[in-house]
Amino acid sequence: MGSKKNEANIKTGRTSVAIDNGGSKAFALRFDGSFRPVKSFKTGSLRFNTNSQKVIDERVDGMIEGLGFKKGDEIESLCGIFPPQIADKFKKTLLVGDVSLYGEFKTSLAAGGVFGDGILAICGTGVSIFAQIKGKGYSIGGYGSLISDEGSGYYIARQAFNAAIHDYEGRGPKTALTEIISERYGGSREADFRDAVFCIYKKEKDSLVTEIASLTPLVVKAAEEDAVAAGILEDAGRLIGEQLLSLVKKYSLPDGLPVVISGSVWKNNRILFDAFKKTVDGGSHGFEIVVPKYLPVVGAVMLKMAEKNGGDVPSLSAEDREILEKYYREYTFSV
Repeated sequence: MGSKKNEANIKTGRTSVAIDNGGSKAFALRFDGSFRPVKSFKTGSLRFNTNSQKVIDERVDGMIEGLGFKKGDEIESLCGIFPPQIADKFKKTLLVGDVSLYGEFKTSLAAGGVFGDGILAICGTGVSIFAQIKGKGYSIGGYGSLISDEGSGYYIARQAFNAAIHDYEGRGPKTALTEIISERYGGSREADFRDAVFCIYKKEKDSLVTEIASLTPLVVKAAEEDAVAAGILEDAGRLIGEQLLSLVKKYSLPDGLPVVISGSVWKNNRILFDAFKKTVDGGSHGFEIVVPKYLPVVGAVMLKMAEKNGGDVPSLSAEDREILEKYYREYTFSV
């Protein structure tokens, strides 16, 4: 990424930014005119439903600086998943050319190499299932943590807290989650569990939902040896699969579609994935479940590559695939 050609692209303004904005965090990737990554930056979520304007303004300013830009710099394109107001904020500091709001569906499918019809199962802080067939969109789930979001990171963490409470109060099986929560919020595994839980309400945070959902990676780690944690993940995977099958039934979607997964909760979470796949396969629709090779933010770059190639059906060239293989190894996705 430090070649003379790369530096020349930056000096002449031939640089673009892709953003993936989620419920807990936003990830930005700066890439040059040859689609090679230059710099990345991670910050908190840029969603207005969980953050104040002040917080979002500070995070966008930090993102612009973190990507190596100065006031008045030029970028060819701003693309990916973010509210339109974020583009307006960028334009107050930088000279922005094209703005492409791809949305979560197109970006995530592209990260899985799918540029046409398909189904997307998103599992991050929340859960949603989307489908697109011949230009028409369908969705199910995504009701938010206060109402539903079964199978989400927030749901998993809530179930983990409940299981730990049942253990602590002697009305459920023993689980490592009790000590894990005591350590995370109370400072040590020997800390009083009840006091540790109440520490959550005293922490300074943007969102209690994201604070609780942040426990999920520890649940995934515990599930390697803890049957209670494993059961929570199996339940979550089943619930996501059932929502997908409900979408298919409700709208009579065709068989044989690619199903792409996306979202932070899938990462390194084989128990969740296997339970989801078992449920979906049990529906006998012949769906191909696709684990994307790259993070959604790279999907935005891939869409830009496909646009550059033109044609009625978006696709990547052999050169595009070579660039991805060579330069985007640190931005891969796995379960």
